[in-house]
Amino acid sequence: VLYMWGTILFLYLTYVFQHCVPRMQLDLGSDLVNSSVRARGQCEMVVVNCITAMLFICYARAMCTSPGTIPKDRTWDYSDYETEDLLSYLPAFPSFLKEKKRSGDRRYCKWCSKYK
Repeated sequence: VLYMWGTILFLYLTYVFQHCVPRMQLDLGSDLVNSSVRARGQCEMVVVNCITAMLFICYARAMCTSPGTIPKDRTWDYSDYETEDLLSYLPAFPSFLKEKKRSGDRRYCKWCSKYK
């Protein structure tokens, strides 16, 4: 998590201080400033700030969102029925979505006794 925040912050600071700030020509006098380059630098600064803000918001929301749980439906409960009976519980799912072991049995979680 800290690695990603650090990478995003590094890229942002590098772009702003190595590209946008020099384009805005803040160290030059008003008679030496190229107005089209300054306007372009200001426009790029606004765009990069908006994109970075959206990136931080999306990343923070993704970190705070629960990954969810296995449904409490009977079709997800593990039991000792035959494999054919188990596969008949989920007719709506294509066969490639039903995880199986090499033996052909369906995979299940040994802690919560739910199918994967």
